[in-house]
Amino acid sequence: MELKIENLNYKADGKKILKNISVNIPSKKMVGILGPNGAGKSTLLKHLYKNIPVKNKIFLNSKDIFEIPQKEYFRITGVLSQFNGELDTRLCAEDIVYMGRYPHKKIWQDYNKHDAEIVEAALTRTGMLWAKKRNFFSLSGGERQRIITAKVFASEPEVIILDEPDNHLDIKYKMEFMKMFAEFNGTVILSMHDLNLCVKYCDEAVLLKEGEIYRAGKPKEIITEENLKSVYGVNFKILFEPEFIVYI
Repeated sequence: MELKIENLNYKADGKKILKNISVNIPSKKMVGILGPNGAGKSTLLKHLYKNIPVKNKIFLNSKDIFEIPQKEYFRITGVLSQFNGELDTRLCAEDIVYMGRYPHKKIWQDYNKHDAEIVEAALTRTGMLWAKKRNFFSLSGGERQRIITAKVFASEPEVIILDEPDNHLDIKYKMEFMKMFAEFNGTVILSMHDLNLCVKYCDEAVLLKEGEIYRAGKPKEIITEENLKSVYGVNFKILFEPEFIVYI
């Protein structure tokens, strides 16, 4: 599934948030969206998961995403956005993951054995099978993030869109998390702050500055001391190590 954005602009309260965004997201690649807070990362992703309507600017396999019926679009596209807590406090973790099956069901259909197998596989994949009967809100922030991730996998998408998915995760789990998505056999688009993880796991990167694409390309090619100073306004030193490139 190839995603294409053409000359996307967005203004809120008289302020330009996104300016002339044009980029191709290749099929079955992992693409990191980088930039400081306020650069437009989350706003860009909100367009991709249809929270902000726009016509003839975003195309999935050459079709305007806003012409694709909602349920069909979310059979194709899984979304992990920053958790806002707007869920029934009585739900257990397994209930949340079952929500990922909704795009595949008719309104009158109950969940079946096939759905149960997919939900269990998603919980296993994220290391959260042990918590399936636990109240969702009794879990830590990192554990909740894993449950929401299992929900995304349970929807069996071809494209996954992630807004800062490593929130609430420590260093070990950040690496496990990124590895999990790098092994996903589909397209992954994620906003992120960790430059090291972007270099290690992403195929492509887009560096945003004040709502515009400052650079786009291979992570090692665009994440340079000069570019980072221009975008983040601070000095970086790049240290080359066998496993990582370390930014200070």
